[in-house]
Amino acid sequence: MLEQGATSAAASQPIQDSRALTQGQRLVGAFISPSKTFKDIRRSASWWLPFMVMVALSYGYLFAVQQQVGWDRVATNINLHEGRIPELTPDASPQRLERIHTRTVVAVKFLLWTSPVIILVANAVVAAVLSWTINLLFNGEATTARAFAVWTYSMLPRALAPLISTVLLLWGMGIENFDLKNPLGTNLGYYMTAKSPGWLMAVSSSADILLIWSLVLAGIGLATVAKVNRAFGLITVFGWALVLLLAKVGLPGLRG
Repeated sequence: MLEQGATSAAASQPIQDSRALTQGQRLVGAFISPSKTFKDIRRSASWWLPFMVMVALSYGYLFAVQQQVGWDRVATNINLHEGRIPELTPDASPQRLERIHTRTVVAVKFLLWTSPVIILVANAVVAAVLSWTINLLFNGEATTARAFAVWTYSMLPRALAPLISTVLLLWGMGIENFDLKNPLGTNLGYYMTAKSPGWLMAVSSSADILLIWSLVLAGIGLATVAKVNRAFGLITVFGWALVLLLAKVGLPGLRG
């Protein structure tokens, strides 16, 4: 009777899944064993750790830009790169050029300081679109919450860009010609001049090693949480990436 009671009590205890990953294991797994991380997201859609890492990297990057480059140089390089100053110099008054410069500085500061909110909103929109698409087209079972976690973890390789850029800036490298919109030479657009056609710059800037790495992870992860073939996840992610690229090429305001 005593043994039977002990057995019943043990059976009533919640079973601990030895395969469950810790938050740290999931973070590391996104780089070295993504399948395990994405399978674990089916158990728990927690996303706070990669998000906090991205926030830390974003503010570290902001500090490096502010200290090593300075907002005036950032704004000047952006305007030069986009051709605003050369086009306006012949006819524009100094006051107008100053207003353009000031607006650029304000916009840059706003985007960098509010980056955590921007990341959250962007991730939520992407997760909703991707989960809806794969469920509709490929009969998937992805929830928006799981797709959100997948996308957040998948963007970790892309987050290496601000980390590497921060290190380079603190070492005093690449300060003079620093381009906030494309600070690291992981894509073809980095090596083009400001005189390159806008559509070519948009396409070449999208050919980014870190971005493609992140998109591949997102496709694998989306397929995992949706319980469909990996090819369907990759088709969903890269299909939407192509749509956005075409929109970027066709709409000059989206370039950069």
